[in-house]
Amino acid sequence: MLYEWFKVFHIVGWTTWMFGLMQLLRFLSPDGRSADLHEPVCGPVILERRTTAIRLYRTTATPGMFLTLTMGIGLVSVEPEVHSQAWFLVKMIFVALLIGFHLYFGRLLDIPEHPSVKIKRLHHVPGITLVPIVILAVCKNELPTMPVPGLIFFASLSTSGWQLLSALFLDPAQSGSKNQVLSQSEKGAQ
Repeated sequence: MLYEWFKVFHIVGWTTWMFGLMQLLRFLSPDGRSADLHEPVCGPVILERRTTAIRLYRTTATPGMFLTLTMGIGLVSVEPEVHSQAWFLVKMIFVALLIGFHLYFGRLLDIPEHPSVKIKRLHHVPGITLVPIVILAVCKNELPTMPVPGLIFFASLSTSGWQLLSALFLDPAQSGSKNQVLSQSEKGAQ
């Protein structure tokens, strides 16, 4: 029965952590626009978003991370044989990547300037780690080997990986985002 309670709160913590990280990325998005999409973001809006992001990081994402890790340790202590299983070791690599992202994101929030350019390059990390961690947790040692699930697994990883690589190595000015199109249309209207 203890295993089930550890698992329930591990999932609750994981959901809270992912929600916190993805909302942080939303609050500090590099779109440079306020909520109504017509008014450019100015100093007070950036300060308000940054304050909200710091609060979200401290009150949602970080407690979610600690709950996830604590309950995960509890799960492993109840079932110590998972230490030697390959799926668990691969999952821990992705979890370590996510923890590193979480801590790096906290460092970005300490920078007094708005770190939107850096965040634009990192906004795929939670999604890239989410898919394999969930697949490894659900399938464990029985990863999908049938053609359709295997193809879906490979497609989700390769799509997320391609998005991350393009965000890291492409110049943001060449990305053709909606904001550039909006900016150009606004310049044309003036």
